[in-house]
Amino acid sequence: MTDNGLLVAVDGSAHAARAVAHAISLVKRGLATRLHLLNVQPPLDEAIGKLIAPETIDAHRRDAGNKALSSAQAMCADASVPAESHVDAGRPGAVIVEQASALDCAAIVMGTRGHSGAAGMLMGSVTQDVVNRGSRPVWLVK
Repeated sequence: MTDNGLLVAVDGSAHAARAVAHAISLVKRGLATRLHLLNVQPPLDEAIGKLIAPETIDAHRRDAGNKALSSAQAMCADASVPAESHVDAGRPGAVIVEQASALDCAAIVMGTRGHSGAAGMLMGSVTQDVVNRGSRPVWLVK
């Protein structure tokens, strides 16, 4: 891999924590030098966006994103692995792929979730979206 790092999708779940742990192990093995931890806040309903000041929305998203990232940041700090945190908003799959490209990450690391239905048996819908949209390698961590 390259020195451009790995993008790790983080939503504060146990699935994401396992993805962070795996990404840390990749850095420890010399397969990357740093991590980009990304939390994606959901898109805002247009009607709500007209009622609440943009600064208030941005502050709420930033706070919620930082809260979701806090455990992943601590894991990286405890392992002495360099990590940058990013909070963005929009459709998670699209934002993850866009940020991986913008940051020129070597690969994306994310957790999987079981959902009902044949399509979601192995991967969650966001994971499927990233795999289908992106051109970068994606590490899926169970």
